[in-house]
Amino acid sequence: MSLAAFSQGLTTDDWYRLNRVSDVQFAPDGRTIAYVVTRADRETQKNVARIWIVAADGRSDPRPFISGFTTESRPRWSADSRRIAFVGTRSENERPQIYVAQANGTEAGKMTNLENGVNDFVWSPDNRRFAVISRTGKREDKADPLAGITVVRNLRYTADGRGLLKDQRSHVFVVDIATGASRQITEGDGFDDSEAAWSPDGRWIAFVSDRSGKAFDGSRNTDIFIVSAEGGTPRKVSPHVEANNFPAFSPDGKSIAFTGVAVEGGQSDIYMMPVDGGTPVNLTESFDERINRFVWTSQGILFTTNMRGEVPLFRLDVAAKRVDKISANQGTQVTSFSLANDGALAVSRSGFRHPADIFVGTLPAPAANPAPTPATPAGARGGGGGGGPNRHVVDANRKLLSERALVGFEELKYKAADGLDLQGWLVKPLQFDAARKYPLILRIHGGPSGMYGTNFDHEVQVLAARGYAVLFINPRGSSGYGQTFVRANNKDWGGKDYTDLMKGVDTAIAQNPWIDAQRLAVYGCSYGGFMTNWIITQTNRFRAAAPECGMSNYITLWGSTDGANSPEEAFGGSPWETFDLWWGRSPMKFAQNVKTPALFIHGEEDRRVPIEQAEQMFRALKRHGVEAEFVRYPGEAHGEFANGKPAHYVDRIERILAWFDRLTNSRGGSN
Repeated sequence: MSLAAFSQGLTTDDWYRLNRVSDVQFAPDGRTIAYVVTRADRETQKNVARIWIVAADGRSDPRPFISGFTTESRPRWSADSRRIAFVGTRSENERPQIYVAQANGTEAGKMTNLENGVNDFVWSPDNRRFAVISRTGKREDKADPLAGITVVRNLRYTADGRGLLKDQRSHVFVVDIATGASRQITEGDGFDDSEAAWSPDGRWIAFVSDRSGKAFDGSRNTDIFIVSAEGGTPRKVSPHVEANNFPAFSPDGKSIAFTGVAVEGGQSDIYMMPVDGGTPVNLTESFDERINRFVWTSQGILFTTNMRGEVPLFRLDVAAKRVDKISANQGTQVTSFSLANDGALAVSRSGFRHPADIFVGTLPAPAANPAPTPATPAGARGGGGGGGPNRHVVDANRKLLSERALVGFEELKYKAADGLDLQGWLVKPLQFDAARKYPLILRIHGGPSGMYGTNFDHEVQVLAARGYAVLFINPRGSSGYGQTFVRANNKDWGGKDYTDLMKGVDTAIAQNPWIDAQRLAVYGCSYGGFMTNWIITQTNRFRAAAPECGMSNYITLWGSTDGANSPEEAFGGSPWETFDLWWGRSPMKFAQNVKTPALFIHGEEDRRVPIEQAEQMFRALKRHGVEAEFVRYPGEAHGEFANGKPAHYVDRIERILAWFDRLTNSRGGSN
């Protein structure tokens, strides 16, 4: 279909029409799939999550699962596929609680009434109980004249998205489904418990906790513990002194697997050990990517991870310690997955030109000598065939996408100044005309261990629809290219990672004469915001910049961030130990060099990179006579507001576009 068949590309206002699919859950009998659709609501100015149901054979249209709730999330099937438990609220003032309804959405009953609500839960194997994670501690009485006073005794006393921690701790509860009675089975004031997992016989619960005595004072030593489902003293099973997370019992209950980091600065691998104790075996030692969540099934261990701009699904053969990639015909970014008892597999998966949808298929049998999976064009839709989950059963944005033209991408491969192989992507303006010149926006991801790739990105589509070329690159320090690559900018933020980005801009311009090298703009959030700040202190080649939630002064960041460990790891010690590096890579040190007009964007509730970082850089530019504006968004935490107030997300993009439009003289290309 030609572009002329469409009225326009995506707009910022389309954010209110976009259905964001996640958390796919296959019924054990393989007949039905539950999933979550999140949509920005214009009236309430909230991101509203709803549970939907669809037949696995795709022969009937998806339908909402239940009504009467203000929010719904975490659908989880009972073992007999007759009921769905979920976390929901019936009013704005209710704390999230567990409800259970019949599979047809009727007879929804409230299962918990925990004072601080439910953070997470999992059915017991016999479907008679839930293991629940909930916070303990009394809520403040707002009528108390002393309400709001906080006494701080730990290094980590605040968290982005939560604010002050207020001495509330997360612990494991067991809830009897028949009676609704709850029993707290772990306790303690100096740590949180999370990630509960049942043993197959229902006698034991594994969970994650840092009981080193320094859980809120800089420790990263989370461990795997096992406790009786009736309560008692937990037993630590993981031996690593770094982070251990995401426990899962083997199907026969004899072993337990978890992700672990064996040495400081190491990658997370999947380890397995006997439940009764022993030496953990690294099952993914030869797999050079970090692994987080995984699922242990009778078909092997399934997991996803970043890999060269994609997020594929992998299967680990436990006995052979071999990892195989599961093939995909549509899309490259798996955002969730679930397996039925018969091996049927459902995934939510997106591509560059389509948001996440749901695909179903059969988990292929392991190949004796698996061949590499060929690359598939991102954005391919419909159809099925082949091994793996490739039958398209949910097309959540069909109407919106039928009315909008979407851009594709061109892969950009090049070598860094020191010969390191780098990867990026270039997006042309929607109404591209090779006879015209177009402005280029360099977009920089966070982390620095984030990864850009071939996933659907509403924001990039909007930029292209408004006449911009967009370049996004994974410089050294990004994930998806092995652990040597992800650690390659340690003690060097703003060094070779900066030159990686500049070399990418140079390469894109050299290979594409339609790019106007005199009309460049740059922006990014978090580490991307730092790098935007850093770029404009090192070069004047960009006409406009928009640093978002970015770092500017690492000395002051050390004392104000909720993630104090991260800068110390990046700079090889505390500010007292490596002061010259902390200050030498702070954009504030070089603020007098800036000539590029900058639009600073920051959430006022950002605890990861507090707003004082933007305040400093904004004042420095104004002090030196550089054009600058500073937009403060109330109530917003760290990030680009996609999960915040929808009007803020839309306003943020429009302000960036207006800033770039004016300073690059852009409303599309020029002759």
